[in-house]
Amino acid sequence: MKRNYFIVFSIILVLLLAACTSDEPTSEATNNDVEVDEEKVSQIQDGTYKFDSPVTITSIHALVNQEYRNGETYDDNVHTRWAHDELGIDIDYLFSAPYDQATTRIRLMLSSGEKMPDVLHTVTNELIKDLIESGQYRDISEDFERYASPKLKAAYSHEPEQWLQFAHDGGRYGIPIFKPMGNDSSLMWIRQDWLDELGLDAPETLDELEHVLNEFKEKKPGGTDNIIPLGLSLGSNRPLVNWYGESSPIFGMFDTIPSIWHVTDDGTLEHGSIRPGMKDGLALLADWYEKGYMHREAGLHDEGRVMELVTEGRVGVVFAPAWTGIHQIPQIAENLGDENATMKPHRIPENNGIRGGEDTGYHFGGIMVHRDFEHIDALFLYINRLFEAHDPEPGSEFEHGYGYEGYDYVILEDGTVSREVEDFEEDPVKTEGYGMTNNTTLMDPFREAELLSKLASGEEPETPGEKIAAAKCIDLCIEPTSLINEHISDYISTAHVGAPTPTQTSQRDVLNSMEFEMVLNIIYGRAPLDSYDRFVEQWFNAGGEQITKEVNEAYSARQE
Repeated sequence: MKRNYFIVFSIILVLLLAACTSDEPTSEATNNDVEVDEEKVSQIQDGTYKFDSPVTITSIHALVNQEYRNGETYDDNVHTRWAHDELGIDIDYLFSAPYDQATTRIRLMLSSGEKMPDVLHTVTNELIKDLIESGQYRDISEDFERYASPKLKAAYSHEPEQWLQFAHDGGRYGIPIFKPMGNDSSLMWIRQDWLDELGLDAPETLDELEHVLNEFKEKKPGGTDNIIPLGLSLGSNRPLVNWYGESSPIFGMFDTIPSIWHVTDDGTLEHGSIRPGMKDGLALLADWYEKGYMHREAGLHDEGRVMELVTEGRVGVVFAPAWTGIHQIPQIAENLGDENATMKPHRIPENNGIRGGEDTGYHFGGIMVHRDFEHIDALFLYINRLFEAHDPEPGSEFEHGYGYEGYDYVILEDGTVSREVEDFEEDPVKTEGYGMTNNTTLMDPFREAELLSKLASGEEPETPGEKIAAAKCIDLCIEPTSLINEHISDYISTAHVGAPTPTQTSQRDVLNSMEFEMVLNIIYGRAPLDSYDRFVEQWFNAGGEQITKEVNEAYSARQE
């Protein structure tokens, strides 16, 4: 009888061992616990592998105002079908919501113990920090070394700061996603037709800028009575420094950028909102507000409202990104019915040789992977394949750029590619937001600036990537982007990057509210300029002193 028990036990043991054997690596396999199929790894790196039994990846869809057609939805569309057919990957979105709402929902899932998605793209440092500290998302250091394509590794090797958002205890807890270097850094855009009408040159200095603003206000070029000489978005979530209609170049002429951390002469960090130049910048804006150079409700205007005012043709000068040339400038002539109505980009002005604008950086959050997800190899297959669209080879599926024929572009009978609406059977739809991340952000952040500078110098596009950029950008963004790249030293990035410090997390909203109230009271003339000095004292007492200590400790540790 004992012998029969032994035989049964042996059979069960063999069956269990067989059940644990798989031709595809599990989560343990990705951590070097078992032997990995090197041929499969190679195919994942070059994007040619396809899973025989489709692998499901749960994720979230967090983009705004995405358009679909032909009955397609965020979880059933041309991109999700491409992933299934080409890669053997089924994308299962748990929900779709704008980034801010998605962030709130993820936090609720995390706090309630709800099952988290296998893969998620998040853009906020605070949520990244919380997800890492939850212990639910994994260090992908070894996975990246094993599965990332050579192109992907090269793009992520420019400088160590590319990984700082996801650095924790010596590991890398996410795959950074990038936007082009200088993507949101501001140029000075000015109504060229107004300058021409008044016989003015574009200003290069603070005094010249003030003269232009005054001329716009007094002489009302273009036959418009409701001119706004300077468009500012003071009512956004960051006092003064936003991504459109911002004022960092104004403060930069006084040697500070509000809301960022500067490196001082002694090598320590100091917050831009408490540097001496902040008071000078506020005094200038208060004076300009009193003179009528700004909209009377600028304190309520966010970036979107300033965009509307620009496209309505009411704004004379605005500090805004290079992509303004593609998105807002063409609408001015259309809305006014005047083909000569346009804005031209210029270098940000200087004051006694001092100038500066915020360098918005190139980080766009990143992709985090749940600790229990067994197919990180599938995620890298997906990423490696899409990264090819960043710099495609001749003849590749992305030779004409990221997207799908009939949706993003059409190929005409003569073989040329068109993105003109009249050439489509149905209205074109941008599919870049259909993926688990905004797929056009899978890029080398430094390459596009270099490429556009080459095109701006007059060289003809040669590679598929250069031809795509030239067709997409044309002169409306080639000139401004190359202008930023040419004067990249004009822009200052924050010296504190990565996860927020403990006191930043607890006191940030309080300090921002204090600053916003102080800024508006001074600019609107409701409080004297000296109230700024009281703000600085209150800022230190309300957590600023401790934050400065924590930020400097983190900065010193990075320098070691």
